[in-house]
Amino acid sequence: MNIFFSLIKNNIINYYTSSSLITKRKKLSIILYTLVFAYIFAVTFLLSYFIGESLPKTYLKLLPLLGIFTSFTIVFGNSILSGSSYLFNTRDDDFLCSLPIKHSTVFLSKLISFYLLNLVYTFFTYIPFIISYFIFSHSPFLSIIYGIIGFIILPSIPLILGTLINLLLNLFTSTLKLKKVIQIIFIFLILFVSLYFSSNI
Repeated sequence: MNIFFSLIKNNIINYYTSSSLITKRKKLSIILYTLVFAYIFAVTFLLSYFIGESLPKTYLKLLPLLGIFTSFTIVFGNSILSGSSYLFNTRDDDFLCSLPIKHSTVFLSKLISFYLLNLVYTFFTYIPFIISYFIFSHSPFLSIIYGIIGFIILPSIPLILGTLINLLLNLFTSTLKLKKVIQIIFIFLILFVSLYFSSNI
């Protein structure tokens, strides 16, 4: 069990250390990440608050739906771009396979890590809308529990769908030079289709 949690920890650290925000100074990197995440949360919360303020009380239930849609789109897009490569094709795959650790343990640790990473995106795109909803709707305490359950479950569906699509895209575009470009175009097509249908609901 200690090995399993160590793998999850290392996977998450490796993910963030590969980011362009990481510098040689650890404290500066932490400050940069904190500022970026705080900015994203603040902007999302202000946006959701202004929307909630302008909505009639009967339409306040649109706030959680907007949070779900925003979070779903971001996690889905991230999973299409990097789902299968994160789970099956990372730099440390050969090293991990050479260790006396079950392959199923390595894969499960990556799956949990990828879920937790997308849970971070969900926090910054879903929770602000939920907070604004509770501010304006004065919902009972039970609704908060439902919101927390939704927060935990929400990333799973787009993560699975996006990763499966990423696997299929890699399978059909593996011989093409512009594989990444095709994936990005596909993501934008899905985004535009989602926006079209959401605007007509």
